[in-house]
Amino acid sequence: MPQGKFDELLDKGERLFVKGHLTEALEVFEKAIALDTTNTDVWIWKGMVLERLGKYKEALEAIEKIIMLDPTDASAWQSRGSVLNELGRDKDALEAFKMATMLAPTDARTWWWKGWALHNLGKYEDALESYEKALLLDPKYAGAWGGKGRALLCLERYEEALEAYSQAIELDPKYAVEWLNKGTALYRLERYEEALEAYSQAIKLDPKYAGAWSAKGLALSRLGKHEEALEAYSQAIELDPKYANAWEGKGRVLSWLERYEEALEAYSQAIKLDPDAADLKENRDRILSKLGRPKMES
Repeated sequence: MPQGKFDELLDKGERLFVKGHLTEALEVFEKAIALDTTNTDVWIWKGMVLERLGKYKEALEAIEKIIMLDPTDASAWQSRGSVLNELGRDKDALEAFKMATMLAPTDARTWWWKGWALHNLGKYEDALESYEKALLLDPKYAGAWGGKGRALLCLERYEEALEAYSQAIELDPKYAVEWLNKGTALYRLERYEEALEAYSQAIKLDPKYAGAWSAKGLALSRLGKHEEALEAYSQAIELDPKYANAWEGKGRVLSWLERYEEALEAYSQAIKLDPDAADLKENRDRILSKLGRPKMES
């Protein structure tokens, strides 16, 4: 096997990957694999490219090749879990992350991934333990503080969640998601003005963040600022027309403003996007009653 040619291809593929030329990089890595099928580095790169391209099943095949070549490669197990997570195979993902933590127990990121998988399975107490393990290993790991906050929020421990999110923001103040999450904790604590400030900060950091606009609408509506809330919900919908929660919020505010025809339109759109939501249908029927029209069957 011409080692020089293999190294040249590997280096070229890496450079293409860094530049974002993913399809070309994949072709180069395939050529390198043809020269050496046992080199784990090239399989790692191939898996990374395929994952970035959203080809998760093919990425999984590449990662499993790495594990076959080296079953003790913790990063490969971590990657396997990440791809399985994208494929919606949460239980399998958890098993992969468990293996990663066994092989690399001092790697904070593997504990974060395990926490993420546990959270997806609704095991919030266990997820909290994993995030706390990550923080013991790396107290300045903003992502682990954020994960801890999400677990605490789901456990309805809102004050503690707020503390965790505040710590995440202190470590990474430009992370819009954590500002949104902090706002949610404040909202649950009925601190609506502060929640609004947090949501506004998330939007300042990421003006195209539909979730933050929708949350801002919710806080404004709680504060009785219905016209401003309507603007926020409309902005969320403009950014993400398939965002059912934003359509619901818009319908609710329009109903309060007694703009029932528009409210009906908004609720109908929300129901199209989330047809199993019984509360949306109840709200729609309430509007129909206001308009003196019969309820719909579905």
